[in-house]
Amino acid sequence: MRQVRAVFRGLLLSSLRDKYTLFWDLVFPIILLVILVSIFGNLGETLSEVVFDVGLVTSAPSGRELVPIGAIVQEAFAEMAAAEPTWLNLYTESSLADELEALARGERHAVVHVQGTEAEVHIRSGRMMSEIAGDTLAQVLRSFNLGINERLGLLTAPTVRTVYRDVDAAAAVQGSFSFAAYMVPGIILMVFLSSGLGPMVQRLGIDRELGRLRRLFASPLSPGQYFGGVLLYILALSLVQVGLIYGAGALFFGVKLKLLSLEAVFFMVLSLTTLLSVGLVISALAKTANSASALSNALLYPMMFLGGLYFPVMQVPYPLRFLVLVNPVTYLVNGLRHTTGVLVSPTPHWANIVVPAVFAVVCTSIGLAKFNWDV
Repeated sequence: MRQVRAVFRGLLLSSLRDKYTLFWDLVFPIILLVILVSIFGNLGETLSEVVFDVGLVTSAPSGRELVPIGAIVQEAFAEMAAAEPTWLNLYTESSLADELEALARGERHAVVHVQGTEAEVHIRSGRMMSEIAGDTLAQVLRSFNLGINERLGLLTAPTVRTVYRDVDAAAAVQGSFSFAAYMVPGIILMVFLSSGLGPMVQRLGIDRELGRLRRLFASPLSPGQYFGGVLLYILALSLVQVGLIYGAGALFFGVKLKLLSLEAVFFMVLSLTTLLSVGLVISALAKTANSASALSNALLYPMMFLGGLYFPVMQVPYPLRFLVLVNPVTYLVNGLRHTTGVLVSPTPHWANIVVPAVFAVVCTSIGLAKFNWDV
């Protein structure tokens, strides 16, 4: 451990002496958060995904209804779900209890329950996507009411009620959606991405090109101890960065995320591990420090912007959407926002774990197999 601490201490002192590094590592993420929220914060009320996941449950008619409301709603929703382009993913095979559990887990944006002449729209209060879905579905159902009245000459119509369902889950924002809360996980992933493609790639590239690695490993320092010191430095830097970003969000915008929940911590660890594995591959494939830096920058910005760190990207057209779906950052930021209660993940929760994990294993294996300690 003494050798690991020595490497860590050397990297730490080098960073503390470099004001340029301190600014970009610690100050710039806070400035970026403040600027983006100040400029685009008014988009928080309209930010939405195009396609909603909606569960529909209809009860069997009792025989007393003038018109089979459940059959009409199901037929109309099925037609909307089949239209191109669609705004609706419809689920009809489960019971009401199962659909409400799926809503509580964040797998549905809303659940519509039609019973007799009443239609209930169940949503998650405080969840922006769920509230938008609830408002949209309520408007659709009210239009059904008007149509039924017009056809049958009724003075009254089936009742539409929106039910705000409180469930036990991480709730980052109480009430309306906050763009600041949306941005905080994105900025956290940005600094992880910068760490994965920055300090490790630069340090390994420079030390290898100048022959420092050969001299270091001629000493009692082993490659594992060297990597341990570098990883310890990146971990310490990341902890400070996350603390500062969280503090800035809470101080300036009142954002309070449950970043210390087990799920959120897991996704942050998974994120840092995955992005460090990308840096390891770059270090292994690049022959010089300059080529490593160029390759890092070439990957950094596409992964950042096509990963949805600053705005939704799931509905971009192909071929850009293909790049979104193969980008591990997409799943990492969706998972972090989901677990902190900011936004229902537009990608399956299992994919938010499996895709980055597979990416990390593959990249780490390639990096370790191809890395050369000499130039």
